[in-house]
Amino acid sequence: MKTGGRLLYVSSVYMDGKVLEITKNLPELTIMSGTSSANIIISADSNAHSTLWWCESNNVRGNMRDDFIATHHLQLLNQGNMKTFRNPLGSSIIDITLTNDALVGSILGWRVDKSH
Repeated sequence: MKTGGRLLYVSSVYMDGKVLEITKNLPELTIMSGTSSANIIISADSNAHSTLWWCESNNVRGNMRDDFIATHHLQLLNQGNMKTFRNPLGSSIIDITLTNDALVGSILGWRVDKSH
């Protein structure tokens, strides 16, 4: 897909809660977008807690996700503390949406759907 003459990669990523490492293809996607001047939107089930996306504290996976976001110059679109995951044991914010620097200013009205 193209936006403003640039390629746009849209990816949905599940990060296994039992695995600490970042999904193998995700670094490749961010590198590819940087070398080809493409834009990216990544919707991820991070299975991680980070204060970056309004959790009360970080866990090990959250620290790893924070490092990945900073290293690859990604921008978090999540705003506020609306929970994205609920089960009988509780709720948390584990679903995040990321984009690159070039696209972040063009994304308007992004939000967590209240019916989620």
